[in-house]
Amino acid sequence: GGGVLAALGGMIHAIGGRPMGNDVFGTHEVYDPATNAWHLAAPLPAPRDHASAFVVDDKIHLIGGRLGANPSNVGLHDIYDPATDSWQSAPPMITGRSSVAFAEYRGMLFVAGGECKEEGGPYDEVEAYDLRTGSWLSFPPLPQARHAFAAGSADDKLFFFGGSTHCGGAGKVDDTLRLNLQ
Repeated sequence: GGGVLAALGGMIHAIGGRPMGNDVFGTHEVYDPATNAWHLAAPLPAPRDHASAFVVDDKIHLIGGRLGANPSNVGLHDIYDPATDSWQSAPPMITGRSSVAFAEYRGMLFVAGGECKEEGGPYDEVEAYDLRTGSWLSFPPLPQARHAFAAGSADDKLFFFGGSTHCGGAGKVDDTLRLNLQ
């Protein structure tokens, strides 16, 4: 569980995750739907779970996650290039987090919320990696900290849906939030 999928070049990349317990995988497997076959690709530089994945310019950006038990959140940002079957490090997230909502919006890779701070409770941070400048930006925090929620953009707006306001599964909310950028 806790792995991430990314579709790139007609293939499905299954990256990271963990079995039961606190171990994490650095495994990177690629599924070819045309042949119904899997093959191994370059493993993650740092094994982790609950990361976010974006496909940009024929590469996969893998951001954040955790190295094992809570709270081992990291801000790692690695980019996979299938042409060379290799990973390169990129600037890390400002605040290391896992189980965030994530979406590409206005040329930026947004990550919001996350689970779980060392002192308890989810995160309210909203940050984005600007693809033009190669740097991270901070945005106003969520009105209520949360994790395990979803994000998506439509009609030039960025939306966040649902989530949990407590570590684990307690405090479920079913609201819709919109990020307002001028």
